[in-house]
Amino acid sequence: MQNPINTQDFVLLSIPRDLLDEIGAYEGGTLQMFTVGCRLVIEPLDDEEDYVCDGNCESCPTNTNCEKDEVH
Repeated sequence: MQNPINTQDFVLLSIPRDLLDEIGAYEGGTLQMFTVGCRLVIEPLDDEEDYVCDGNCESCPTNTNCEKDEVH
C-alpha cells in the first residue's frame, strides 16, 4: 500500500516518444510545464533566449546552473 503523504518534489512520468515528437520536443531540448485547471500542459520552450530570469531558480524552466544560482 502506498503512503498517502507525498514527500518528494518530483515524480517520474513515462511519456510515449511519439507524443513528444508530435509537439516538437527533442533530446536535450527544454520543456516547460504548467497547469490549466486540472490539466498538465507540457510543451517545448521555443526560445530559451527569450526567457527572462525572475531570480526564482526553483521554478526556472531551463533547470540549468546560471549566474543567478551563485547569488542565491
